[in-house]
Amino acid sequence: MQALLTSYGQLRFLIVFVPLAQIVVRAEAALEFADESETHLPPGVLRDEIDHARALCAELLAGFRTGRLVREGASLVLTGLPNVGKSSLFNRLLEQDRAIIAAAPGTTRDTLEESLEIGGIPVRLVDTAGLRDETDPVEEEGVRRARRAREGADLVLLVLDASRPLTPKEAEAIDRLKTHVERERTVVVVNKADLLASKGQVLPCPAALFVSAKTGLGIDLLRERLKEKLLGAGSTEDPVLTNVRHAQALGDASAALDRASEALGRGFTEEVVLLDLKVALDHVGTITGAFTTEDLYDRIFSTFCIGK
Repeated sequence: MQALLTSYGQLRFLIVFVPLAQIVVRAEAALEFADESETHLPPGVLRDEIDHARALCAELLAGFRTGRLVREGASLVLTGLPNVGKSSLFNRLLEQDRAIIAAAPGTTRDTLEESLEIGGIPVRLVDTAGLRDETDPVEEEGVRRARRAREGADLVLLVLDASRPLTPKEAEAIDRLKTHVERERTVVVVNKADLLASKGQVLPCPAALFVSAKTGLGIDLLRERLKEKLLGAGSTEDPVLTNVRHAQALGDASAALDRASEALGRGFTEEVVLLDLKVALDHVGTITGAFTTEDLYDRIFSTFCIGK
């Protein structure tokens, strides 16, 4: 096998490569040397090892998003109806008075962008015009840009108003969070918590947060929630997958492992399952170095006492 690449990022692939190579070795030995009792695979072993390799792939692929954000940064868009306090929250997160604040709705007519850091990730914070039906061409263009910014954002901060009930439009926005994609990229905050008449007011959805841009109530918790959304269970200090080609190779390997798992579940022979396992290993091998037929049999004979 060609010398394994040893860059910090590529070493992560060894986490998948080593157990995957061992699966292929064991499955190949069980087929090629069926008469040797030592090579027999106990029931369930192949299934367990395939599941383990799939989990490792999934973990690395999950880190790819974090890796991309570390490299390219993330966009966080504040959205909501007029006068819910988006600009005040924008200023509070920046810890500076950047957006103009006024009691009259419609003060923000265009997107306003500033940079900050959350959990070690550079974030482009975007304040947008309040979403409403408009006839004025300028305000209508502001709303259109707000919608476009929201659609392309990595994270969306949906801002509601604690001082009044939800509007039908806000209820619709909450309802959209039932989809996995929207739920994963959206943080719901109920601003103006300092104006709550009753401490027992119910949140509009379980994951929502009460905050006050005016007093700072709940802002630290909001920052933590945003960090969790960006990083998941990982950290920018962990080795993460940042290369698109590497991610594609790992995605192809994961798909091959899925096919192997499905074939095993449908009762196909180990020979059929092995074909997909080898495909998965080949994809990972484009990064770590190819696992050749010679490597395979060298590993078999060094692992099992065949013919001895």
